[in-house]
Amino acid sequence: MAVGDDRLTSGALLLDRALRLLDSAQDLYKTLSPEQRRYMNDAIFEKLYVQDDEIDGAVFRPPFDELLQARDEIQRAETDGTDRVKENGRRGPDLGPLAALYFDGGSNKGLMVALGG
Repeated sequence: MAVGDDRLTSGALLLDRALRLLDSAQDLYKTLSPEQRRYMNDAIFEKLYVQDDEIDGAVFRPPFDELLQARDEIQRAETDGTDRVKENGRRGPDLGPLAALYFDGGSNKGLMVALGG
């Protein structure tokens, strides 16, 4: 296997593990000590909303925010057949880079390089 293949495999494994962590983030959070919660908060959450000792919502830090958006968009497309296709065949700017890569089938300079100024 080539070095590039090894890196892609490692990257895919990392993304899969990050998504699994996010699937059970609330359960994990409840089992942690206060110090561990602070570390988790710093690493994953931009904002965490707690009401009556229950987690009521969260805003995730990058890259977790994009991972969740991509996962949700892919799941939505698989269940209801929608994928935000515009008339020109491209997806809307509201998709993050990971979801856009998935739906557009590959990388795009517009996703990888900042706009000129």
